[in-house]
This record gives sequence, structure tokens and C-alpha cells, in this order.
Amino acid sequence: MVKLGKTSKRTPVRLRHKIEKASAAKQRKQRKLAKKNPEWRSKIKKDPGIPNLFPHKEKMLQEIEERRRMKAEEQARIREEARARRIAAKQGGDATAEST
Repeated sequence: MVKLGKTSKRTPVRLRHKIEKASAAKQRKQRKLAKKNPEWRSKIKKDPGIPNLFPHKEKMLQEIEERRRMKAEEQARIREEARARRIAAKQGGDATAEST
């Protein structure tokens, strides 16, 4: 029995173009669906702020600033407490290691 020669791996131009066309169509469809997908858009509404003609604007701005300052102080206090606990635990761990 005679061995047959190897078949060529070259693809016809018609098949190549068909694959390219299908690939481009699929990519177009995916891009179109991605644009329609609402997940990439932000749903957060912007705060319009306080109107300039609002009679108690200064008072309101001061309250907001006070709340912001209190929050920052609270976070700093919590951070300091955690740092103190870490230092105390570290020193307590060293003391037990030295006594043994």
C-alpha cells in the first residue's frame, strides 16, 4: 500500500474571508451589547449642593464641616487606640518570651 502525501494546511481565501467576516460580526455584536449593558454606568446621583439663595447656607456649611471634622477626629482616635493595643500586645508578648 502506498502512503499518501501530506495534505496542505493552506486554507482557501474564501474560507479565510468567511472566518474574518464572522469574527468581525461577533466582535461588533459584543461591543453593541456592552454599550447597552447598564452595569458600567454609575448609578450614583450627584449632590446638587446648597443653593446660593438659601437663607441659612453658612450655618448649614458650618454644620457639614463640623461633622466632617468630628468624623476625622473619631477615625484618628480609633487609629491611636488600635496602635496602643498593638504596642501593648507586642510588649506583653516580649515579656512572656523573656521570662521563659
